[in-house]
Amino acid sequence: MTQSNENGSRLDRIEVILLELTGASIRHDNEFSRINASLDRVAKQQETNTQAIAQNQQVIAQNQQAIAQNQRAITQNQQAIAQNQQAITQIRQAIAQNQRAIAQLTAEQQLSRQDINILTASIQDLRNLVADYIQGRSGT
Repeated sequence: MTQSNENGSRLDRIEVILLELTGASIRHDNEFSRINASLDRVAKQQETNTQAIAQNQQVIAQNQQAIAQNQRAITQNQQAIAQNQQAITQIRQAIAQNQRAIAQLTAEQQLSRQDINILTASIQDLRNLVADYIQGRSGT
């Protein structure tokens, strides 16, 4: 009977070991399920991140194109500003020249007015002389 007790004892130990192995296997399966679920989440997040990176790269490319266009526009505007400044300088020079001409014409006009006034006074004096002459001839 000792052998039967030994066999029973061995069977009990085998059952305990099998139960422990079953428990370990279940824990192992559960752990692998959690790991696989985590890997799935990581893979999905990585796919989302990859898509976001691709979209961001497109936005960056668009922004770089916009920056290049803006830089070209700035260059064109700076050239236009330089041309406008040259035109403004020319206009200011023309205005100054016109102001000098106006001043000269105004001075000449003043002389002409004086000449007209003198001429008018001379004509008036001549009329008076003629009138006096006519009166003098009529009176005699």
